[in-house]
Amino acid sequence: MERDRPSDEDLAKGRERYHTLRRRVARKRENGIIDQEYILDRLELAFAEADTETLDGAAAEVAPKLAEQPDNWALWIEGTDEDRLASKIVHALVAHLRVRDPELLKQPPLFDWILDVVLRIRPGRPSKGGRDARAHRFRNILIAEAVRRICGLGTLKPTSTAKEPRSACHAVADRLGEEYETIATIWKNEKKRQQGRGLAPEALTEVKNPHDSSP
Repeated sequence: MERDRPSDEDLAKGRERYHTLRRRVARKRENGIIDQEYILDRLELAFAEADTETLDGAAAEVAPKLAEQPDNWALWIEGTDEDRLASKIVHALVAHLRVRDPELLKQPPLFDWILDVVLRIRPGRPSKGGRDARAHRFRNILIAEAVRRICGLGTLKPTSTAKEPRSACHAVADRLGEEYETIATIWKNEKKRQQGRGLAPEALTEVKNPHDSSP
């Protein structure tokens, strides 16, 4: 059964939220601020990056502006192999120029990229990294990593206790609109999987903006 398509208003709100998160994460990273809000913002942003409709909307908004900045095309093209947002933006740029100014499609490096995609020298779109089962598994890893990092700040325990009812799992659940029990179960299961493997992987990452030079 297919899920209902979000309304245009909901999609617009999602895109606005997406852009807000990207700006906020970038600003805190530049200032070296790693707090609970930053960790939760990165988690929410990672889920937004995986939302095709959110990315399509963001790309559609960026493409017309990027069309007026040919000096920046190479930066986005370089990121298309690994960055889903960059890939969608370049595809949207090509679609935009095809209608508004087809002659610009002949300019390098955009023309070279189009040829590479047509000739299948490069994939055009990065891999999504697996089917639904793997995506669900990755989602759980991201959630568990967020809980671990919040605990690392030293202010909250991973799960609630009689003395400390508020926990890192509560913080994650509140941000994602999930039940506490759901997040706590994910945390406990992922913790068991990590036993004997050392520290949990540094899995909490967001798609890198090609304009962002920070590590």
